Amino acid sequence: PGEGSHDVKYDIPVKTTQDSSLPWLFAGQPKSACQIRDERYCSFIMSMDRVCNDWTRGELSKEAALKNVEFYVSSIQEINRVDAEKVRELLLKQGIDDQRRLDLQHEYQDLQKLCGKKGRRFDNGMRGEGRK
Repeated sequence: PGEGSHDVKYDIPVKTTQDSSLPWLFAGQPKSACQIRDERYCSFIMSMDRVCNDWTRGELSKEAALKNVEFYVSSIQEINRVDAEKVRELLLKQGIDDQRRLDLQHEYQDLQKLCGKKGRRFDNGMRGEGRK
């Protein structure tokens, strides 16, 4: 995804180090590549949720919403595989369940139709299916 292809206000940063209740013992420890990948995937889903919520409330045009959602879908596709159970757990903590993820897919497809683009089918790419 190229620079300027979305509104960064929807981005959710992912830390590459651990948070800890015992900072003197664990804080600053690097996260594994798998942890970072799973958290990045979740951040992209959460960003899509923010975009779709703004669009639904009329705070974002359909064109701007589609541009942003397409950026996050592309970012998700670049990740490829994630730990499905870990991702599900992380997203549930943020209030995004499987039904909301399905709703996001449908909202993306609706945006494509509204903007005159051909909708696409998902091969579980936004569901976090993959490596166990």
